[in-house]
Amino acid sequence: MDLLEKVQMENLDEEQKALAELIGLEAFKNLVRAFNGTSIYIPKIESLEKTVRDELIKEEFDGGNYKELALKYGCLLYTSDAADEEDSVDLGGRRIIQKKKKVLVILGRSML
Repeated sequence: MDLLEKVQMENLDEEQKALAELIGLEAFKNLVRAFNGTSIYIPKIESLEKTVRDELIKEEFDGGNYKELALKYGCLLYTSDAADEEDSVDLGGRRIIQKKKKVLVILGRSML
């Protein structure tokens, strides 16, 4: 007999209820079955958004629109001749745009 199927909202503690109300009781039970007492990490919004931002910048980069992209995506912008790799562009610590002569470095800042 699967007693977990019989668990209702009133059987949960406050923290469990908050999560079950957010995702639904059945989804909460599925999480319990899948992770069964182990700790799981929920990433910060910014870490998920940064990956998407970097891909969008890479798609929109035309070789010269550094300032526009930095403004559009809320990044700090500077170029560096002293960067380690002369053929890459660094966005928030990740090289994503290939270049020939300079290295463009865009440092992401938190968008609250």
